[in-house]
Amino acid sequence: SPHPRVWVGGEGPTAEDRVLRFGDGWMPHSRDDDEMIARIEALRARADHEVPVSINASSRRPERLARYAEAGVERAIFYLPSAGRDEIEQRMDAVQDSWRQVWG
Repeated sequence: SPHPRVWVGGEGPTAEDRVLRFGDGWMPHSRDDDEMIARIEALRARADHEVPVSINASSRRPERLARYAEAGVERAIFYLPSAGRDEIEQRMDAVQDSWRQVWG
């Protein structure tokens, strides 16, 4: 309030600077877990306000989702290909199964 959140995407060397200067949240792609979690922690340590993080194109592996949840990631966004209904439904079922393994 008074405006919607501004989410800054990207993973380059200055992504966190742009988040702190212009954004309300960060939306990096899912990559190496250790590096990503270290970058999230470093970003939050530099911020003078809470910085929500949503992982874009997230892995659906339960162990990775659990690590992101422990790091305080607010949202995991999953990639779905342009495909027929059967393939999309199978992917959604796999996402749901992974989600249940982490959050019950």
